[in-house]
Amino acid sequence: MKKTIIGIFITALISGCTTTSTPKAHEAKYTFQCLHVTIPSGTLKIPYTQQNGQSGMFPTQSQFEEILNDPGTEVMEFPIVSVGIGKSVTNDQTKAVSLPEDYDIVDGKPVVKEKICKLGCSTSVTVNKVENGAICYHLNVSYQELLGFNENKIENGLSVKMPFFKKRGIDTDLTGPPNSWTMMGGLIDQRSDGTSVHNLICMRVIPPITAK
Repeated sequence: MKKTIIGIFITALISGCTTTSTPKAHEAKYTFQCLHVTIPSGTLKIPYTQQNGQSGMFPTQSQFEEILNDPGTEVMEFPIVSVGIGKSVTNDQTKAVSLPEDYDIVDGKPVVKEKICKLGCSTSVTVNKVENGAICYHLNVSYQELLGFNENKIENGLSVKMPFFKKRGIDTDLTGPPNSWTMMGGLIDQRSDGTSVHNLICMRVIPPITAK
């Protein structure tokens, strides 16, 4: 399975689960909801199990809500998409901005090279097939935020300012049952206060009303 996880995560934006949405089932399409969840170490107690022949962490709704309601849990929700079988849908809520990427020294002075960067969040899903009750799909979610600029000192007492970011996301093929949260990632970050947290991507698929 191809899996690429972005390992630099911004501090999550939402605490608790009260501000996450509860998507309604679409008439004919599969609805995808993806969260980035930051969990204090010691909170995560969901065992690694199998469902429909697929290995992973499949908490019950009550177990996942318990995690989200923990006072230390932080949550960010990616854009929701609804997708038909064999189709691809992207919900892109990013903004394109031109930012410095590199620089050259010309006549003793720095000349900055810029590139277009996308700031914000995006969700892209391709539903490949539904087989034996499981949904096979490709998920690509991303988030990027500009945090500021570092001043890099160069020769002759000159300096140049370069941007730095915090990012989160995942780009992977998945197969899983509907109406069940699946956790991916589990990267551990050490915070400046000495505590550690798990950074997870949590995904569920809500089947269409017409699905049997």
